[in-house]
This record gives sequence, structure tokens and C-alpha cells, in this order.
Amino acid sequence: MTIQKKINSKKVIPIMAIAAGIMIANLYYNQPILKDMALAAHVSDAKIGKIAMLTQLGYGLGMFFVIPLGDKLRRKNLILGISGILCLALILMSLSSSYIVLCILSFLIGILSTPVQIILPMTATLSTENRGKTVGKVFAGILVGMLGARIFSGLIADAFGWRYVFGFSAVFVLIAMLLLKIFLPDISSSFKGNYVSLLKSTLSMIPKYALLRQTALLGGFTFGIFCSF
Repeated sequence: MTIQKKINSKKVIPIMAIAAGIMIANLYYNQPILKDMALAAHVSDAKIGKIAMLTQLGYGLGMFFVIPLGDKLRRKNLILGISGILCLALILMSLSSSYIVLCILSFLIGILSTPVQIILPMTATLSTENRGKTVGKVFAGILVGMLGARIFSGLIADAFGWRYVFGFSAVFVLIAMLLLKIFLPDISSSFKGNYVSLLKSTLSMIPKYALLRQTALLGGFTFGIFCSF
């Protein structure tokens, strides 16, 4: 291993943690600023609440329909491609006042935030020693993004207005893209089937692995509790 590779291997994990935190935060930016968005779109609080729901719904569907592509396509290209579209969606979000457009963009932002779930398992493949510690660093970045998003959103909205929240996020995503393009390793895919068979292979793991079912159920309840707070 050359000196440059050693340097890159030390840098890539923190960069992946930061990028994952930046992307996951987009699921929660809208929650503290829904009132401001309702005023801009001239809708009731009840209607604007659907924005937060659509973002989470998009993320859930993206987990099922987009994440499996990480086994079929080159993961680096997939992450960069989705992140580029995410950046565009965030810019459009910062410019829109139409309720329907805000709903559509919120749903898309949820779907396009899924690269975080491609980055996380990639971490495990980059380290054979101290794998748990390495994955934990990236997971910590995700948690910081989830918990810090609301604070950041509220502060920026108070200082500049709610549109700047998404504008700043677009800049953050762009910076994360550039860093990932430079440092993220290009890992080839291993799955040779079509997209339908890829989804079927994903579903086939549910009855096959009891630990997966238990973990998924626990994760669902934990996420529900987190969202209720």
C-alpha cells in the first residue's frame, strides 16, 4: 500500500460519516419550519404537515426501490448521481411557494436522501480490522445529522428565512459530492441479474434470516418512537 492510499484510507471514513450526516439531515429540515412554509404556501397547518410525512414516505420507498441498486450498479456512481439530483431538488425547494410543488419536492428529497444507506454498508467493506468501530463512526455521523438537522433548520430560518435552510443544504450536498468523488473508492457491483430479480432477492432474505426480521421490527418501533418525539 502506497503512502497516498494510506492517507486516503484514513480520510475516507470521516468523509463518509460527514456525507451521510449531510444527506440524512434533509429528512428533518422541514419539521421546525413547517409553520413558515405554510405561510409561504398559503395553506393550513394541517395541510403543511403532510410535507414531513411525504419526506419520510419517500425515504421509505427509496430504501426498498433504490438501495438495492447498490448491488447492481457501481456504488460510487450511484451515490454521486443521486446526490446530484438531490442538490437540484433542494435548490428548487428553496425557490418554490406552490403547495403541490413543495409536496412533490419533499417526496423526492426523501427518495434522494437514500445514498446514506449505500454509504453505511460500504464502510464495512473498507475495513477488515476494527470493522465495528469503523461502521460506528459513520453511524455516529448519521445520528448527528438526524439530531442536528432540526437545530440547524430553526437557527437558519430565524436568521435568514426558511428558504435558506434548503439553499444551505444544497451547498452542503455539493461539497459532500466533491469530497466523495475524490476520496470514495470505486467498488464494482457483483449482482448480474435484472432489477426485478434484484428486488425479489431482497424480499427473499426476510423469511430466510430470523435476525433480520427481529432487527427490522426493532428498528421500525425505534423509528416510530423517535418520530413521535
